Amino acid sequence: MLAQGRVPALDANVTELCTLTGDPLTRVADLTNVILRDPALTTSILTEANSARYSPVHPIRTVSSALVMMGFDRVHLMALGVSIFRLASRDARSLDLYRVLVGSYLSGVLSRGLGALTAYPNPEELFVAGLLAEMPRFLLAGALTEKYRQMEQKVVARTHTLNTACYETFGISYDDFSLEVARFWQLPSEIVDMLSGNGRNGTCAPLLREARQLSEMMFGSQPAGEAALGAAESRLKALLHRDDFDLPAFVRKACGDDSNLSRFFNLSDGDLEMLLRIAEWGKVDGAQVANMLASHSRSEIPAGVEPESPKVTIGEYLTELSLAGRRHNDINHILLLAQEAIQRCVGPAVAVAAFADRPRHRLVGRFLSGRASAAQATDFAVSLADESSPVVRALRSGKPVRSSTCGWEHPFLRSIGVSTLLVVPIVVCGEGVGAYVLGGQEGRPFTAQDELWTEAIAGHVASGFEILRGVGPANR
Repeated sequence: MLAQGRVPALDANVTELCTLTGDPLTRVADLTNVILRDPALTTSILTEANSARYSPVHPIRTVSSALVMMGFDRVHLMALGVSIFRLASRDARSLDLYRVLVGSYLSGVLSRGLGALTAYPNPEELFVAGLLAEMPRFLLAGALTEKYRQMEQKVVARTHTLNTACYETFGISYDDFSLEVARFWQLPSEIVDMLSGNGRNGTCAPLLREARQLSEMMFGSQPAGEAALGAAESRLKALLHRDDFDLPAFVRKACGDDSNLSRFFNLSDGDLEMLLRIAEWGKVDGAQVANMLASHSRSEIPAGVEPESPKVTIGEYLTELSLAGRRHNDINHILLLAQEAIQRCVGPAVAVAAFADRPRHRLVGRFLSGRASAAQATDFAVSLADESSPVVRALRSGKPVRSSTCGWEHPFLRSIGVSTLLVVPIVVCGEGVGAYVLGGQEGRPFTAQDELWTEAIAGHVASGFEILRGVGPANR
C-alpha cells in the first residue's frame, strides 16, 4: 500500500497536533494557532462546544472559549481525530468507501458515548481510538478493493471473525494492521495503547470493540439481526454494570449529542433510526441501505464548513473582548482572544503580538499565529533604535502603519515570504507598549477595514492592561 502511495500522509496540521499531544510544554496558544489555520476544523470545534454534550449557558463563539470550557486535552484530541478523518475523506470516491468512512466516524461517536457512561475522564481519547479502529477498513477498501470485498464477505457470511478473515485475506490480523497504521502515523502513545489493549487504557478495549461491532452492524460490514443486537446489549450491560442499559436509546443519544455527525454527512435522526432498525431486523443487506443513504450525503463532506462572514465574526470577538475586560479576566486570556480575532477576521499570512522588553531596547514577539508553523513568536524581534522600521514608526506615533516590506528587511518576515505589512500599536495610558505586526503575501494588500478592525482589537487589549494596572476610565 505504501509502495502504491495508497496510505495518506498526515498533513502539516495533523502532524503538528500529534507533536503537541506529546509535549508537556504545549500552551493553549499553540493549539489555538494550529486549529485556526484550518477554517473547517475551527468550525468543527465550535460546533462540538455548542452541542448537546456540553450545553453551554451562553453560545461558544471562539476557539479560546472552547478550550476553557472543554479543556485542553479534549479539544486537542478531538481536533486530531477530526483532522485525520477529514484527511481520509478526500479519498472517499465510491459509495462503498464512503459507507466505510461514515461507519468509522460513527464508531468514534459510539466509543465516546460508552466512555461517558463509565465516567471515563477523557472521552475524546475513546472518540479518536474508536474512529481509528475502523480507519484501517477504509484504507484496505480503497487500496485493495477486491481483496477487501472478499474479507468483508467472509465476515458477513459468519464464517470468519474480522481478525481471521483479515489474516486469511491479507496475511495479517485486523488488530495488528490497526496498530501498524497508528504507528505509521506516529499517533499519541495513549491512543496506540488503547488500540492494543495495553497500559492503563487497556480496560477500554472491550468498549471499543463493542462500539466498532455495533457500527459495523448498522453499516452492513458485520452480520446483524435481533439476536446479534440482543447479545451486544447483554455484553454492554455486563461491561457497564448497568441492568437498565437500552442499546437503541443509547445509539440515539450518542448520535444526537454529536452535531458534527449530521453536519458532515447530512444524515438525519430518521436515517440513523432506519439503519438501527434494519440492523435489528437482519433480513436486508445493511450495506446496500447505507450506500443509498450515503448517496445523498457524500457531496457534503469534503468542505464540511460554510464560509465565515468576517463582518459577523468581528462583532462577536469585540463583544467577547469587552466582556473579558469587564470580568477582569487574566490578561493572557484577552491576548489569546485578540490573536484569534485577528487571525479569523483579518486573515493575515502571519500575525505577531510583540511587546517591549523590560529595558525597552527591543520589541519581542510573544504570540504568533498564521502559517509560520516552524517558527516561534520570539523569533520576531525589532530594535527600538531602528528608525527605518515601520514597527518603530507606528509605536512612536501611536498610529497604524500600512506599508510594503520594501526598504525594510527582517529575516523572520522574509523567511515566511511576507510582502505587505500592517502595524497597529498597543497604547496603554499614552505609552506604546507593543504592537500587532501583520504580514501579508503578494496580491493580498491590507485594507482600511483590516486596519480599523485590528485597531479596535488592539484597543481592547490596551484596556485590559489598564485594568491590570488599576487605571479606571475616569483617571486614565
